[in-house]
Amino acid sequence: AGDRFFGVQGGDPGGELSPRLMLLGDYGYKPMVLYRGDDSLGPIVKNQLILHIAAGISLWDRLWLFANMPLALINNGSNVSGALPAPSGVAAGDLRGGARVRLLGENRSLATLSLSGYVYIPTGKKEQYMSTDEIHGMPALVLSGENQSIAYAVNAGMDLRKGSSNAGSPLPDFGSSLVGGAAFAFLLADGALQIGPE
Repeated sequence: AGDRFFGVQGGDPGGELSPRLMLLGDYGYKPMVLYRGDDSLGPIVKNQLILHIAAGISLWDRLWLFANMPLALINNGSNVSGALPAPSGVAAGDLRGGARVRLLGENRSLATLSLSGYVYIPTGKKEQYMSTDEIHGMPALVLSGENQSIAYAVNAGMDLRKGSSNAGSPLPDFGSSLVGGAAFAFLLADGALQIGPE
């Protein structure tokens, strides 16, 4: 909430005690499909419609605090392996909260560098494919900027996890991973409308 982009951090809002609220919906079709070699066994999760309820507040024109609670309004699939249950019904995801501090530059200027950090709290259910049942963190560097006609953001960080073993399950083991993102937009109608990829 308050960022210039939806999925990539950036567009430092600045301000002092300036609250922002956001409701954002995203839909995934077959976001989790089980394969054996090159052959698809089918979608474990077929449809997922997630509502994000988010809030943020800026402090001292440099520090940004934020939280995001995802809620799957539609979450269904099929038991394609016999070992993994299909999700069903409404399901909460993992609550995520964090902070971002601007190290260099001024808000809404052509270039700012910030340090960001998220913490994910396991409020969701693993069997609904909305959680990993573990606390994990995501520190990142955020480079962003804008002028009257364009805006951009680049993120690079790491999702830090202790590691998870899925022995006896078709799901792979996983641990920490590098993460990144980039976004670019043209700003139109005095910045009220933006168009571009993320």
